[in-house]
Amino acid sequence: MTDKDKGKPRPARVLKPGPFSVPHWAQDPSAQTAVCHLEVFKEEGVILKRLQLGKKSCFVLGRHQKCDEVLEHVSLSRMHAVFIHSAKHEAGGIKQKPRKDESGEEVDDLGIVLVDLHSSHGTFVNDEQIPPGVAILLFDYDVVRFGGSTRKYKLKGLGLRRPSGHPLVYKLPESADASEEKGKKVEPSPKSHKRSRDEEDKSHKKHKRKESEKESTPKEKEKKEKESPEEPEKVRCSHILVKWKGSRNPSSRLEKIITRSKEEALELITTYRKQIKTKEKTFEEIASASSHCPTGNKQGDLGCFPRGKMQKPFEDASFGLKVGQVSEPVWTDSGVHIIKRTE
Repeated sequence: MTDKDKGKPRPARVLKPGPFSVPHWAQDPSAQTAVCHLEVFKEEGVILKRLQLGKKSCFVLGRHQKCDEVLEHVSLSRMHAVFIHSAKHEAGGIKQKPRKDESGEEVDDLGIVLVDLHSSHGTFVNDEQIPPGVAILLFDYDVVRFGGSTRKYKLKGLGLRRPSGHPLVYKLPESADASEEKGKKVEPSPKSHKRSRDEEDKSHKKHKRKESEKESTPKEKEKKEKESPEEPEKVRCSHILVKWKGSRNPSSRLEKIITRSKEEALELITTYRKQIKTKEKTFEEIASASSHCPTGNKQGDLGCFPRGKMQKPFEDASFGLKVGQVSEPVWTDSGVHIIKRTE
């Protein structure tokens, strides 16, 4: 890092899809992070076991036998997620200068970050799904959950609680330098002017060559549209909703009073998705029989809708689907959904 870059905010580290290897920015546990552990539980207060995170730089969880903690739930990936000892700024932000305690000793700036290893069913921190591959800084009493498993993992031992309003994902602010550059007009030098004219000539020749080529066949056009799709103004979707006792309206056409937990709701919707994927049942059959939304009477059909009409997580998932594709579980104030785009 150059002197010019010091003190500037940086984005969070990102791990690419593929076999996991220890990233170069991982560090050995420090005196502060070596005592960190996870309390594993299903019900609050009933601890099933404790997992020590302070033995090495990375602690991997998943279904693969080589993981540090082998998990068995069917919704989990072979390499699902990893806890990494690293400098806190690796999860995004400004690199901190070394601090000293009252005795004059330097205090390290290490913390624990969590990365979802591009799993099939996601990783959740405090009931919020984290983006795959992105380093997320954790604090004491943060609760982590993997896929559709009902087991929870509470982090303890850091001695630092999550500040009020602290976001899970660090977003890089737009730099003042960049915004200033946007408003500047750069006068081209004679050389750059000549180069731009040459590029313009090349572009013109290329355009003429394209015009002289045969028109694309319908199949080729369809292929091009699939390769570079534009977001539609509206989409048509169907959905299956499972409510839980904390839903905005914990009552449905199927159950007068809903008492199931959030974990049970996720487990149920995950089962429905699996049945659709294995073709045991169709999306429409499950929507008709089991969706808690009144649209279950129409096989889950919501009709066409533009952006701005649905709750944001539902909207983003809907517009991110291809026609015929079924989403991962999506949480809203209403409960947990799976969505199928139909048009």
